[in-house]
Amino acid sequence: MANYGICCGTEATAFGTPFVGGQIAFNLGTADNPQSYPANPVLITPLNPANGLPTILTNQSAPNIYSTPVDMPVPYVYLYSLQIQNSLPGNWAATVGYQGSAGHHLLRIRNLDDFYPAPPNPDVGQVYTFTPDTNSSFNALNTELEHRFSHGLSANFQYTWSKSFDQISAEGPGFVTNQTYPIDDATERGPSDYDATHNVRAFAVWDIPNFHDRNGLLAKVVGGWQLNGIFQFHSGFPWTPVASNLCPVLGATTLCPVRPVAYNGGARNNHDTSAFLPPTSEIFQLSPT
Repeated sequence: MANYGICCGTEATAFGTPFVGGQIAFNLGTADNPQSYPANPVLITPLNPANGLPTILTNQSAPNIYSTPVDMPVPYVYLYSLQIQNSLPGNWAATVGYQGSAGHHLLRIRNLDDFYPAPPNPDVGQVYTFTPDTNSSFNALNTELEHRFSHGLSANFQYTWSKSFDQISAEGPGFVTNQTYPIDDATERGPSDYDATHNVRAFAVWDIPNFHDRNGLLAKVVGGWQLNGIFQFHSGFPWTPVASNLCPVLGATTLCPVRPVAYNGGARNNHDTSAFLPPTSEIFQLSPT
């Protein structure tokens, strides 16, 4: 499958409006059928008989190629859980449970230019292949303590300790989800992007008893109301430090960013939002290579 895109719809020689010698044409269809709209003659891209690929338009890049294995295994995830609940004195109830999952043959998108040293083909952009070789695991301890008070008041406290691991948390091919070293998939296993070890939730509900069992306009206006309070806290998500000035050449391309080779210390124990901004020289140092 070839993916061919255009950008901006501007003139070939200068940036202008999409309608000044550009590639966007506005036409109305003759019916509700999408096939009733006329083709845009500027966007017609005939196949090149020399290579069987779409002809590259002026100021446009070569098409990207996507491929899948001939024998594609089916990705699957095992889900399992166990829960025990016990009634305690004083209208208390306690719940303890285990929850887990294991995923196999999950997909990642590999750029084949990273794997083969051959020079790039000018008629082809990036060559991506869907590879079902990643796995995931999730394990969690779930606890809950619930109490029902008198006068319509109830409270619930929940705590979850969990860990989620994988080799890639979302498919690319953007830099946000790309693996930092796709050549060796084993080096990519670590906490998931969405992993949060500690999760605390507490909430209370109070059924206001005023006029609850009465009739009339006043009962309908002020009766049947509830007051709710919710508190939630979870630990921060993991992050991977990268170095944008260290770009190794993999195959026919330059891969960047990459993980630093070492950590020299000096990072503060700071939980403020500002601590997760791009590091500065006084906070984070990278070893030279």
